[in-house]
Amino acid sequence: MGIFIFCFQLHFGQEDQGRVLDASNVPEIILQLKKQPTSLDQLKQLESLNFSIENYREALKYSLQLLELEETDAHRYKVARGYEKLGQYKNALSFYEQLWEKDSLNSVIGYRVCKLLVQIRDFKKARFYLQKLSERDPNHPTYPYQLGLIHVLHQKYSSAIDAFLEVYKRDSTHVESMYQLSNAFSQLKIEDSTLLFFNKGLRLAPDHKNLNRLKAKYLRKEQKYDSVIKILLRQDSLYPQEFFNAKMLGLCYFSLEQYDAAEKWFKAALEINPEDFKSYTYLGHIGLKRNNTKDALLNYLFGVRTARIRRDEEYLGLGYTYIEMNELATAIRMFEHAFEENGNNDDALFEWALTSDRYYADKKIGYKKYELYLRRFSYKKDTTKLNFIKSRMGALKEKLFLDGEIVE
Repeated sequence: MGIFIFCFQLHFGQEDQGRVLDASNVPEIILQLKKQPTSLDQLKQLESLNFSIENYREALKYSLQLLELEETDAHRYKVARGYEKLGQYKNALSFYEQLWEKDSLNSVIGYRVCKLLVQIRDFKKARFYLQKLSERDPNHPTYPYQLGLIHVLHQKYSSAIDAFLEVYKRDSTHVESMYQLSNAFSQLKIEDSTLLFFNKGLRLAPDHKNLNRLKAKYLRKEQKYDSVIKILLRQDSLYPQEFFNAKMLGLCYFSLEQYDAAEKWFKAALEINPEDFKSYTYLGHIGLKRNNTKDALLNYLFGVRTARIRRDEEYLGLGYTYIEMNELATAIRMFEHAFEENGNNDDALFEWALTSDRYYADKKIGYKKYELYLRRFSYKKDTTKLNFIKSRMGALKEKLFLDGEIVE
């Protein structure tokens, strides 16, 4: 069986390389072949030509006909490949398993079986087979690498690390395993190991996209914004139109208060991903920083309309903007929406209470909001806010008493 695989692969290579065809002529050749009497040679040519122009549905049709006429492993393999190319992984798996059952030592077929098991999310069976393949071939890094990826899918980072360390042991130049190791250690917040492996990987592949992203995120957390920008500008030149680079550049320039550059990159991020509501949020923040309430208002509104998760920051920004515009009633509604979106946002409740106190003639409204703040957020021990609220509540209570109103 091992001999068969070698011969079959050689045969496929001869088919692909032996003919020098202009792809534009292939459909015409196929039409001419279809006019010929049906034969094994005609079906094989039709199968091969359709495969060469990636017309996998037609190629599979002829592969199935050939298998019906000749039940050979070569035809089974081509049927399996056809189903795989069409994304019909369960059908492909059935034929690959037939081949592997005949030759259990064929690691090429065994690996394809494992890959398809992962595709159909039969991870338990895939892990079992990969473990067997790894034990059979203790020097090949691919099997433990695939095992590690399965563990990552299940967020079992400790098990993933064991698998990727085995890859690294087998091949110390395996850059993808170094990325996966640094990522897994990062998820577990083991900083020294994270740094160790992304630095090892970058020494071997300085422009590796994912390793550079991981390093950029780490340096941003360390507030080394200039270093992050240097990495990202290089990455943007290599991989243009990448959302990660544009968004991260916007965030770094914003942190450095370089608002013109930040605006440029947040807008670039939105061109790539118009659904990224947080870029609108930061553009709103930039509008406020520039005292441009019109821009701030517009971008916060876009953020609210685009967001699909909690939008308290966007509503809070809208509230601040409406205060700048001296539209207190609308600001109150925005702060209320912010608190409704996220009941843990103490800033939203504080601003709601403060603005209500300023706006309403009925001082009990503001008083009740301050009271709610104390019940909900005293535990945060924000002394500035707490001292202000207690002082203001005392003044309001005294005023209401003088007006003949009693508050509990």
